[in-house]
Amino acid sequence: MNFDIVQIIQLAIILLISIGVHEFAHAWTSDKLGDPTPKMMDRLTPNPLAHIDPIGFVMIFLINFGWGKPVITNPNYYRRPLRDECLVAFAGPISNIILALLAIVLMMILVVT
Repeated sequence: MNFDIVQIIQLAIILLISIGVHEFAHAWTSDKLGDPTPKMMDRLTPNPLAHIDPIGFVMIFLINFGWGKPVITNPNYYRRPLRDECLVAFAGPISNIILALLAIVLMMILVVT
């Protein structure tokens, strides 16, 4: 295992941003669909400190698998519970795809200039 401190710091920054955006996407979508639970639990923020599980974050570096704090939602607030739960579930992965595409565009701009 190669321990390059620069790569570890870069990975930590990328993970902090990604986990924060991912969990915020779940919370924001649930809130927009009528569920006040994420807001009441102070999870309606992209701030990674609200979404990082310390043990899950460290495990990413130790065993290449980790996790963030899941956003708690209450589907009883949704008008169409099945559809709305699916939207909330997909919001996180979709935010990761958008973030990856933005990162690709940024890297292409930086490489060209």
